[in-house]
Amino acid sequence: MVAAFVALFACNLSAQPMKDADKLAIGSLYPEATNLSTQAGNLLQNNIIQAISLNGISAIDSRFMVLPRIAIVEQTVTETAPPKFVTKIEVSLFLVDLQSQSILNQTMIETKGIGNNVDHAMMAAIRNISSRNARLKSFIVKGKETIIEYFESNAEQIVLRTRAHIARGDYQSAMKEINFVPAACSELYNTMSELLSNIPADQQTCPNYQCEATQNWLKQVR
Repeated sequence: MVAAFVALFACNLSAQPMKDADKLAIGSLYPEATNLSTQAGNLLQNNIIQAISLNGISAIDSRFMVLPRIAIVEQTVTETAPPKFVTKIEVSLFLVDLQSQSILNQTMIETKGIGNNVDHAMMAAIRNISSRNARLKSFIVKGKETIIEYFESNAEQIVLRTRAHIARGDYQSAMKEINFVPAACSELYNTMSELLSNIPADQQTCPNYQCEATQNWLKQVR
């Protein structure tokens, strides 16, 4: 049962003492943008993943994901010889919960890049959003704090709902409540671990973060 519970939540714990918010595993989706080169998209996604790692734990597949969206604000060409291309972009960042299909935090970073062509200018603009960018760090830290605060303030109601589901034999609803709690919320997580033992093993289902309903919701956010 212990092994099944560990697999169910896929908890990645560090040997060093960490704050609860730092234990939250967050991933990054591929950026949404029109005519974005693969190289530029990968650069932004990698920078975000590195920023997450610098401020806690990053994950490839997590219920909490950063969704980046790039919008080109302005593109100009200088009158110099040789001419240079200037691209001004807005990068909107959304911290989303794929399980509840909700936006937990969002911010927007504006930046500009100069290059020998349009693609080079875009790459230069994205490089300005490094893994140590102050706005990016603040966005991640605040988002994690929002998650922790929600579960701490609603812990009692979550436990009561889960117990009621189990008492009625509604194990699917109970598992949704259990899967809803991240391991970073240690006290509530441990309580839900105890409740899990009251659910038959064949009813202990794992969440599907990439299900069709989730993908449809992400299309609306994008």
